[in-house]
Amino acid sequence: MTEWALAEKVSPYMGRGKHCLGKLLNYKHRCSSMACYQNERSPNRFRVLDHQEWWRDQKEHFVVTAHPYGCFGVRMLIDWCNEHRLDLRITTPEQSWYYPTVTNLIVVKGR
Repeated sequence: MTEWALAEKVSPYMGRGKHCLGKLLNYKHRCSSMACYQNERSPNRFRVLDHQEWWRDQKEHFVVTAHPYGCFGVRMLIDWCNEHRLDLRITTPEQSWYYPTVTNLIVVKGR
């Protein structure tokens, strides 16, 4: 994880508040109600975003990593990221630090 964070130039997000995918679309986004969290921006909408970690890059944009067991439901996430012009990367299980060789690493970079 440390090597990945250094290479990507990100640091862990320690901020308060809900982890809403709206933060990927606009890094200044602040959730003000449960309505925001319950709609399409909820990270729970995508089962493939299992074992999430939130990061901030040097420009303060959000980056989400996830480590799912398999990629069931990844097509929905791919379509959503394409629709919102977000950078999505899915790696091999060897690159995941959550449970290497068993979980994949998914990285979604915000704008």
